[in-house]
Amino acid sequence: MGDIKVPGSGSQASQSGAVPPQGRVITGHFNGKTVDQIVKIGKESDPVGAFRYLFRLAQNKNSEAIEALRGAALTAPLKPQCTFSALAKSAMPAIPAILTELDKSEKLARNAAEQKESDEGGSVRQVGPSLGTRQDRYNALIKLLKSEYRCRTDPLRDDTNLLTGKAKVGEETSLTFSQFHEKLEEKGVAKIAVAWFKVLAECKLKPEERIKQQTEERIKIQTALVKALNKLRKPLIEKLEQVRKSRFSENSTKFFDFLRYFRNTDEKLMLLMCELQLLFPDASFKELFYAVNWFDDAAMVRLKELKKLFPNASFKELSKAARWLKADDVGRLEKLKKELFSNASFKELVDAVNLLDDAAVGRLKEFIKLFPNASLKDLVDSASLLKADGVGRLKEFQLLFPDASLNELVDAVDLLDDAAVGRLKELRKLFPNASLIDLVDAVILLKADGVGRLKEFQLLFPDASLKELSNAVRRLKAEAVGRLVKLKKELFPDASVNDLVYAVNWLDDADIGRLKELKKLFPNASFKELVVVVDRLDDAAIGRLIELKLLFSDASLKELSNAARWLKADGVGRFEKLRELFPEAYFKDLSDATDCFGTEAMVWLITQKRNSPDKTLQQLSNKS
Repeated sequence: MGDIKVPGSGSQASQSGAVPPQGRVITGHFNGKTVDQIVKIGKESDPVGAFRYLFRLAQNKNSEAIEALRGAALTAPLKPQCTFSALAKSAMPAIPAILTELDKSEKLARNAAEQKESDEGGSVRQVGPSLGTRQDRYNALIKLLKSEYRCRTDPLRDDTNLLTGKAKVGEETSLTFSQFHEKLEEKGVAKIAVAWFKVLAECKLKPEERIKQQTEERIKIQTALVKALNKLRKPLIEKLEQVRKSRFSENSTKFFDFLRYFRNTDEKLMLLMCELQLLFPDASFKELFYAVNWFDDAAMVRLKELKKLFPNASFKELSKAARWLKADDVGRLEKLKKELFSNASFKELVDAVNLLDDAAVGRLKEFIKLFPNASLKDLVDSASLLKADGVGRLKEFQLLFPDASLNELVDAVDLLDDAAVGRLKELRKLFPNASLIDLVDAVILLKADGVGRLKEFQLLFPDASLKELSNAVRRLKAEAVGRLVKLKKELFPDASVNDLVYAVNWLDDADIGRLKELKKLFPNASFKELVVVVDRLDDAAIGRLIELKLLFSDASLKELSNAARWLKADGVGRFEKLRELFPEAYFKDLSDATDCFGTEAMVWLITQKRNSPDKTLQQLSNKS
């Protein structure tokens, strides 16, 4: 780029189509100069002339001039000044628009010339826009850039507008740091901190060309503003300095992120957020921000008290507790922590305080003495569940059941009234080895007269457990009690209470009679097997079963009952006939053949057997 010559006046300017700069700039000043030399002159002696000359070339889409302006813009100072670099920086946003507008105007002029030549019948020639049109456009652009430069390049402009309320587009609003703080001091103490926070929160370096310098510039701004505001000696500034020194490193830019949460916030809440940041250095900015907006003064006091009691608890846990706990809850929490449960977690103690009032705390102390090994949760649940009179009954139950747990005793006290407690003591005498849970369940299941019936059943079934007997008393129908006693004493002394209860609930008197008859035929059958047979077979099937038993005394009850269930009325006769023909056949084969063969098949089978006496039933059945 350094070897390219810039067109000057005279023939060079005419050939290039360049427009001589207007105003105080002397064109001969840049004759024969390279772009690099013009940039150097702009930085050392004539910034406006060099800028206008290169900018005019940029208008003509001279790529070397555009690159020179871009390069100079990279070193533009933060504070607005009339320097070549600052002017170059201000031109950057306009370059694309310049090129676009020039393309449009040249295209329109070219089209107009082509149309004129075509109308006159002459040849088409290429022309450019007139000098006056381009010069007017150039002057308007420079005027616009001056206005845009003042309002767009000052990083403090937006925040200064927040203070003055007067700045408009095109108005000079550039301020140095010292001028800015003079304006801050004029606004009074109450608004100074707010304005400063807004400035810091919004003060960002946006030009993409200076990304590498962003961190350095932000630190400079931060340091300068903090030093300036230290002169105010206000509590908020002092707190903020404490936060910055304790939370952020010297070169950290996260301080800006912290300050962003102070927008549209009053001074009291800002001071509160600083205090919280010092109390909870590990809390996130978002958590602190929501806390100061949710909490009233009382909640904030509770939060600080909780922090002293539980220094290792997280901010999330403490803030949630401080928000929902009442004033006297913190006192109970401190009492539980210091006097009763020094090793309990913060969450366990907060849950306890939510469940307990002062009276419940008193019961809790008694339970700790009675059950020193019980967990905090069990103790708290018990103290919150039981009333004042429940403690005495619980002590009484503990003497009766020394091995019972706290939860079991509390459930017993909570579930049983005075009458039920009386039944519990009676059952305890009948079943001294029964657990408290089984006794309580039995008392709940049994009504007032149930204990007497349970005593009778215990005499009948001395080996049965309390649970089995109480379920039997509950399930047994009143009219079935007599049948149960009769079956137990006369027929099935070894039957269990559960089997007998099931049988007498489902069998009527006729079924009991058939049960007795079957018991005589099958003395070795169990009670349950006989009950199943009686339940499945009707009177006719029972009759067939008895006939088959007389024919096949060695057959089992299951085989005989299955055969009797499926045989028809004349089936027993065919069964007997087949037994005569095939005395060595199994009972099941005879039963299947009787069930499958009709009258004609039986005649055929008898004929075949007479003709072939050595054939077995299975061979003839397969042949048929």
